[in-house]
Parts: sequence; structure tokens; C-alpha cells
Amino acid sequence: IQTGRSLRHLFVIILYYCNLSHSSHLWEAWRHQICDDLRRQLSHIPHYQDRQFEDHHIYDYGLYLLNKILMEFGDDLSKYPNMPLPNSPDDDGHQWLDLANNPILASQLQYNPQELQNRVDRSYQQFNHEQKAVYDAVIESINSGNSRMFFIHSAGGCGKTYLCNTIAAAVRAQGYIALCVVSSGIAALLLDGGRTAHSCFKIPISAHEDSVAGITHQSKMYEVLHHTKVIIWDKVPMQHKHSILAVDKCLRDLLDKRDCPFGGITVIFGGDFRQTLPVVPQGSRQDIIDASLCQSILWNQMSRFYLVQHMCLEQSPESAQHAAWLLEIGAGRNLGIDGSFSIPADIQCHTMDDLTNFIYSSIQLSQSDQYFLDRTVLSSRNDEVDDINAAILERFPGEKQFRRKACSYRC
Repeated sequence: IQTGRSLRHLFVIILYYCNLSHSSHLWEAWRHQICDDLRRQLSHIPHYQDRQFEDHHIYDYGLYLLNKILMEFGDDLSKYPNMPLPNSPDDDGHQWLDLANNPILASQLQYNPQELQNRVDRSYQQFNHEQKAVYDAVIESINSGNSRMFFIHSAGGCGKTYLCNTIAAAVRAQGYIALCVVSSGIAALLLDGGRTAHSCFKIPISAHEDSVAGITHQSKMYEVLHHTKVIIWDKVPMQHKHSILAVDKCLRDLLDKRDCPFGGITVIFGGDFRQTLPVVPQGSRQDIIDASLCQSILWNQMSRFYLVQHMCLEQSPESAQHAAWLLEIGAGRNLGIDGSFSIPADIQCHTMDDLTNFIYSSIQLSQSDQYFLDRTVLSSRNDEVDDINAAILERFPGEKQFRRKACSYRC
């Protein structure tokens, strides 16, 4: 007994190799058997679970899967005049999705549209005018299909991540895909559904000017890209321009839009050039600058926005002053001839007591969660972290209490 899956592959082999004069007759005669497993398959896909499909929908989905198999041969149903072509499951313009066999695609469409839309509505009301300007421009590009590129220049704390997550939610609420990637693994945790750019786009480790990302027409990522409306690429200043151009060349070819950057997908780049730049082994200052995105052929085609209103410092003049000093250093101002800078005396601590008194001056009076959320001490060495934590714990009121445990095993 042949299953629907094996019959679909057999039908494609007959179609491709046997030069049928009336292939539609064969389809009409066997379409029920070819599609006999598809209704159950669709019922197990979260994206389609709430839909009631008629027979013509099931047959249409079968044609879609046949076309996918043909594409693996470098062919498609449009080259067979007698064969019907797949349409879509409804009238909203969305095409069929092979979610059962593509876990990457399924994971990108597992969101609840209503919850996302409610979140977008709340977030938009909280945006400042800078964030609203970016959001409106990006959504207009996505809805109009203009496939623009944007760069959001933002220092830490100016609301870029919050904005990008809201844009991604707005796209996903419409049933489309927003790919969120970053240039480092830790930063990927901040974006909803975030991944590293190298993992998502199969960027070569040692990219050069002729490199192309490793996504092929046969890969599962290919179908994901066909349903992607926006790519959000954060921390991009630390990415070598050759890696970015490798993705651009790949998408132009995959999506068959060689004159459109990134194959016609709207792209949002984000980051701060005052932070980490691309690593160029043994490279000079000029080599590092030349490796940056701002030196690529794509840079002048981007619409650039600046987020400068710091969301975390509005209530603290001292913190705002410190942030301004950091930005001055990042901009290359107030530096010595050799690139060195002087730390202001009012933020220097020379002993452990000075440090703990400065950061946790009221630790014996305040036990609120917010007090500790507003304070932290960073160090590059684990032994220093242990010493600092021990010194701070000594300042807690009350006596130490020890709780001992014992483990036993029974065989």
C-alpha cells in the first residue's frame, strides 16, 4: 500500500521523466490517494489547527507539495500546461506553508497574533517621537513592498531593542516572519526569537569579498525567507562587511531579485559604532574602519535614524552626566595624544570599602528589590567577583546562618 507521501514523489517522477501529454488526467484520477494524509497533517500544525478545510483546499495543498518536490529537480508545475497550479488557503494573500516538514518555519509562526497586536498597541503608545519615526518608516516600507534598508544608531539604553521587538511583533501579528539576528550570541537573548547571524544565514567563518552565504534552494531556510517580511540585524557594527555582503548576494539569488538589496526584504540594521568594531587580525586602525558596514556599498542606500533620548537616565542627573562622558570618549573626544583618557576623580574608588560604600551605601537600611536592581558591580576576573561579593555580604544586617544538607543514595 502506497502512502500519500510516497505517491507524491512517484507522481513527480512520472511528471518529470515521462513527458505526459495529459498530466492533469493522471492528477484527477489519483489526487484523492495522493492527498489522503494531508487533512490529518494539517490538523496537527498549530498554524492551521483552527481551520476547516474543504476537499479543494486539501487538493490545493497537495499541488503545493508537488511543486515543492519538483523545485528540488529545478522544475515547477508552471512548466506543465495541463496541470493546475496551487493557489492559497484563503484570500489574504498568504501562501501554503509546509510546517510539518520544516521546524524552522514552524517555530517562526508559533506566535499568537492577537497577543502580539495587543503588545504592539501598548508599546506604540509608550514610544517617544524618535521611536515612532522609525516604526512608522519601517512599517510603511514593509506594507508597500519598497524593501528599504534602515540603520538605527543608538547608544545603550535608548530603546532600540524595545523598538525592534515591537516591529517584529507587528510583522508576526500579520502572520508573516520577522527574522531577528545579531552578531554575538549573548545579544541574541535580548531579541524575541533572536539567533546569531552566522547560524541563521550560514555565513562562512572566514568571509571575504567573494563569499556567499550557504543557504540553498533545497534548505529549509529557503522557504522561511520566502515568507520573511523584515530582517532585524542588531550589533551589526561588529560584523565584517564581507559577512553582510555575503548574505545580500545570497538572498538576491535565492529570491530571484538581483537588483534589490537582500532580495527585496526590508532590513533593519542596528548598533553603535562607538562600541566594538570588526576584529581584523593584525589590522591597523584604517583596516578596522574599512571592514565596517559604513564602508560597504550598501551604506549609502540606507535610511539612517538616531535614537538619542536615554530611557534609563531621565530621573538621574549624575547618571546622565556619566553617560555623556562615556559618549564623548566613544566619539574620540577628550583623549590624549596616545588615545588614553583620564577617569574623573569623583568616580574613582581606591579601596574595597570605598567601592562598597559608594555602590551600597544604604544596604543596611533598604531591603527592597528595586534597590538591588539599580546596582551592580562588574569585574573581569572571577576571584575579584568573589572578593567583592564577600565584602558586600559582610555589610548585610543580622547574623550569618548556615544550612547544611546531606545526600544519601539507595541502590
